[in-house]
Amino acid sequence: MGVGLLIGFLILIILIVVAIILLVYSLKRKSKVGLGCSTVILIFVILVFSANSIDEIMLDKEDIRNDLKFLNVELSEDFEILDNKITGMPEFFQETELKISNKDALKIITLIKSSKNFVDYSKIKDNNQFLSNSKSEIKNYRYPEFYSREFYGEVNNIATRFTIYIKEGSNKIEYKKFED
Repeated sequence: MGVGLLIGFLILIILIVVAIILLVYSLKRKSKVGLGCSTVILIFVILVFSANSIDEIMLDKEDIRNDLKFLNVELSEDFEILDNKITGMPEFFQETELKISNKDALKIITLIKSSKNFVDYSKIKDNNQFLSNSKSEIKNYRYPEFYSREFYGEVNNIATRFTIYIKEGSNKIEYKKFED
């Protein structure tokens, strides 16, 4: 946990304490200004703590299309966002499940299999291989259960990892984004 995050949490805790003290004092004195100020402070703190929930709701197809560009994946047909979960602060971890067309699913698997750095781990018992931290490199894998395409590099000066997982014969992909 970084010092900046610690200071941020300390400021939020101080704001909560001040807002509660101001709220109690304002209720005793029946002060509308104090009630208004404490309410504004508490709403601000709630919004800060619910930022991930807001991001989950605000995710749209264009955001996903932009992220998939880092993997050189373009969905040519419409798709549906089935599930989206975002966790972490300050690290950002997003897990999204998409339902795509069969044509796009086949195109992604073909892209992975035909890549020059494709590695097939489906026949190896211990496949604890992870993406290297080399800059802006796309890796392509096949594991026993799924195909994977992974990118690791800097995006807006933030170390970011994008990964998609797809099973052969399936039109659902699991898309993950992790910002360090």
